[in-house]
Amino acid sequence: MDGEEDLPGLDHLHFSSRSSLNSELKVSLAHAALGELPAEGDVFVAAGSTLAEFASFVPNSVSLTFTTSSVEIAATLARKGTDGVVILGGVVREDTLGVSATSNAAFDDLGKFDVCFLSANSLTNEGLFVTTRHEATLHHKIRKASKRCVVLLDASKINYETSEAFASLELEKIDLLITNLEHTSTGKPAGVLRSLRRREVDVWHAEPHRVLGIDIGSSGIRAAIVDTGRGLIDPREREQTKLRTKTVGPPRVVSEVSKLVANLNWTGPVGIAFPGKLEDGKVLRSATFLHSDWSGVNAQALFESVLVDSSVVVVNDAKAAAVAETAFGEFSNTEGKALVLLVRSKGVGYAILDFGSEEIDSSQQGVTSTTIGHDALNKVDAKAQEWVEVVVDFVEETCNISGAQLVILAGGGATRDLEARMNSELRARSNSGVVVRSSSLRKASPEIGASKSTATRQS
Repeated sequence: MDGEEDLPGLDHLHFSSRSSLNSELKVSLAHAALGELPAEGDVFVAAGSTLAEFASFVPNSVSLTFTTSSVEIAATLARKGTDGVVILGGVVREDTLGVSATSNAAFDDLGKFDVCFLSANSLTNEGLFVTTRHEATLHHKIRKASKRCVVLLDASKINYETSEAFASLELEKIDLLITNLEHTSTGKPAGVLRSLRRREVDVWHAEPHRVLGIDIGSSGIRAAIVDTGRGLIDPREREQTKLRTKTVGPPRVVSEVSKLVANLNWTGPVGIAFPGKLEDGKVLRSATFLHSDWSGVNAQALFESVLVDSSVVVVNDAKAAAVAETAFGEFSNTEGKALVLLVRSKGVGYAILDFGSEEIDSSQQGVTSTTIGHDALNKVDAKAQEWVEVVVDFVEETCNISGAQLVILAGGGATRDLEARMNSELRARSNSGVVVRSSSLRKASPEIGASKSTATRQS
């Protein structure tokens, strides 16, 4: 790969246009790279839209001095109250807002860095490639001056075919590659990743930072874009539809889900909290508030066939609620096991989780079992004492078998009143070892948990 001309195509886009491309992915890569910042010292950040995203997430007032070849990044970091920001001098490029044509004297005065963050236009078995000879020289000089080198790269650029490019770094000069899993499991990209690992280069697959979480309920379907790093939902990024899922079959439910995704203009990963026991995406048993036609359907394949622009993960809704509790719930620092009850108006889902290992027992997750009694729950109002007694019967039996001492109520029916009545019933039965608490995530547990499950599966 050699030549004097810059690469054609995307590389000539204005910086503002480049920064809007694959924005969700850039956020994911940026968040994954934050952990590579030292507590103190000197850091170099090269130019590029992905690294500009990374700079925007650098915490305020860090004890770090930054050097960069990007005007955009320098301005971003200067507003964060760091120990200092140095920008290399030269001519500013329109496509990256990076500095080019830096003098050799500027290269000689670079100093030393604890870590450098780089990106590129292509990564092959031969190494990193960039669009100009100057950028290649800069990468080489920066790597020589740095103790550690971290590369942030969209997986689509792995083995990206170009007619002209400039080699900037050999593979063995990279300490860590942060990329996205999609498109890297097979084919040519996988070969490059194997080459990196043979050279003892670490490869991290960035977890999607935002995932669309969908919860299929008895009276409607909710969708929300979830920040999977913090378990937060922006109210402005929610959609829902009223639908009595008992009266309509899988095609109508899938159609409504597709409409919600389209209304949010979403093409990123999707996590779906499904009210049924699943095995490899197939519905073994659905909740009674769903149509009977769901039985035996491969829900994973069905949703994937419609949401063709997204990677899709379908997870049992109670298991999703348990994932949310493990990651973001107020009891996440608790030791031991917990029984998570996803309380809905037409039934209860359940899952057992172990806070110590953050694992969820797949054999103990699903819709309400025969033990808890579908019929009993559906015929009695959830506010009635008889309903509470049926649920507590199940809680006692399950906690005795699993050893769980904490019961977490999640979902729309997880009220403080229900918590109080269940605790009262347990005390009346002299079962003082088990305590019932309401989830701090409440109704959002399924969406948040489905999103987190999806993000983890992607990473």
